[in-house]
Amino acid sequence: MQTITLRLRLHQPTKAKQAVYRELAVRVTGLANNLVAAGRPKKLTSKTAKPYCPDRIPSAVI
Repeated sequence: MQTITLRLRLHQPTKAKQAVYRELAVRVTGLANNLVAAGRPKKLTSKTAKPYCPDRIPSAVI
């Protein structure tokens, strides 16, 4: 089967979405840094990871 390459022009995210992406990146980075500093705990769930999370992170991101 032949591969077809499509070039799609994507819309730029709105300023509101850019702000949300930036904020989520900061939160997820903070969580990752805290987990590394804690020695990378095993078997984390959303409930057991709460002490390591600096801010609330939407469940779709985790």
